[in-house]
Amino acid sequence: MSKDYVLSTLPEKDKAMFLKKSSRISLKKGEYLFNQGDAIENVYLIHHGHILLVKEDGADDKKIVGFLSDGECIWEGALLGDKEFEYSTVCLTDIEVFTMPVADFDKVISSKKMYRYLIALMSEKLHDVNRINEIIIRREPESRIAGLLCYYDVRKSGEYIELTLDEIAEKINLRMETVSRKLKQMEKDGIIKRIGKGKLKIISYKKLNATFEFDVI
Repeated sequence: MSKDYVLSTLPEKDKAMFLKKSSRISLKKGEYLFNQGDAIENVYLIHHGHILLVKEDGADDKKIVGFLSDGECIWEGALLGDKEFEYSTVCLTDIEVFTMPVADFDKVISSKKMYRYLIALMSEKLHDVNRINEIIIRREPESRIAGLLCYYDVRKSGEYIELTLDEIAEKINLRMETVSRKLKQMEKDGIIKRIGKGKLKIISYKKLNATFEFDVI
């Protein structure tokens, strides 16, 4: 997904209002944008970076519920009238985020056109979450990696898939060492080619799809 996906697709009038009412903040890798149970006082648009959504169901029980990156938003709670966030957000990378008070956000989305636009975005986001969950439940590490690469190849805006080892590991619940080892084997087998740090290109879609599909759920 391209940077500022939401802003780039908004009508110019709404885009100008969004920027006027919002402020930009920066966080470091490992920091939290907000925690589970915090009051929903703002909505967030990720300008740059990757965020992991984690829900705590007990003292030591944590569940990954989503991943967000450039151009994606956190605003469901404001739309649904929730009072508190049901998950925490930890930064997988350094990030920059546009943040806007809920009261101002309500003014920005006052038109029916904007509501339809947001519903479409939320539907797309739900599809993304469901697809990632389908990938995570695969048994074999190489199958999870292959599924994730197939998924991100469709979503990429440029020539290469841009994912670091730790981002891949976080997204599909694997150790970084395992991801590194499996990617090296995929490159040796002529399935992918790594282009510097955090970039890779699919060489054989047939082999990649076969890797994903062999692991029957």
